[in-house]
Amino acid sequence: MRKADPGLDDATVAFLRSNLTPESVIESARHQFKKAGDDESFVSILSKELYGALKAHASAEEWAAITRAFTTWTPAKCPLEVWTGLIDSVERLPDRPSALGVAQVLARFAKDQVRPKAILSFNAEPLLLALTEAFLARDHQCQERIFLPTAESTALQTAHGIPYYFCHGRLPPLRDFSITKIRAISGVEKLVFSESEYLLLANSVFSWQAATFLSHCMRHTAVFLGLSFTDPNLRRWLAWAHKNRVSELAAKGINDDSTTHFWINRDPGTERVRSWVENSVAHLGVRLIWIKDWSVVAQTLTSMLE
Repeated sequence: MRKADPGLDDATVAFLRSNLTPESVIESARHQFKKAGDDESFVSILSKELYGALKAHASAEEWAAITRAFTTWTPAKCPLEVWTGLIDSVERLPDRPSALGVAQVLARFAKDQVRPKAILSFNAEPLLLALTEAFLARDHQCQERIFLPTAESTALQTAHGIPYYFCHGRLPPLRDFSITKIRAISGVEKLVFSESEYLLLANSVFSWQAATFLSHCMRHTAVFLGLSFTDPNLRRWLAWAHKNRVSELAAKGINDDSTTHFWINRDPGTERVRSWVENSVAHLGVRLIWIKDWSVVAQTLTSMLE
């Protein structure tokens, strides 16, 4: 807000934050930049804010390696020290992201029979993807492109690769790149940070995101991680898929309100709260897997895959 309107005082910021949703605040900030004819600055500021904590804990040399890892298209073009530098930088963060452990699991099973059919990300940052490639290079001596990042329907896919869908666009550190070059390697134009873009997505039945999500959820078991399940659009997609499954089972004489998908979530601590949360997604075909802490999520995924 302050980057868009430097004259804002504390009282005004507090008032706007308490009376507007985060999405509408970002929408208003973007409008300020558009009025000045500088929409590229909006994307640049989003990138700086998104990676601020990671950059603050890295040296200039480490940050150069991190940005290279985040924006590379072919892992083999990055030397091993770039990948190890990324892992070391993330491991030193005061609050280690759960993506660190999840990436190790994905790298371990990337060529296994139980490897995932696809990764669907609703985050704009490619941290999990970059870390997975880093562990593939460091621990498995593999630098081939196994996970195929895509943020659009026309992206090329191969039979042996695992598609990694950035459903809400992809925003890497901009480094010294121009927006034009970033568009060539990411999905900036697909970013769903502003409310106007999200509403266009949510109100379209035939969006690329909806088609991709529904296709995978109707054909495969999905494991949800790091979601709050408050997004009405996501719930609508799952409700459609689950209703279709139940209807098809009923046509075969199987009257079973079958659940297909799993939601890994932190245990709230009481049976009553657990029951409420479980019932809130049962009609979406989702079952809960409760964990005590996010630090054990990698162990939980490993147990499931084994």
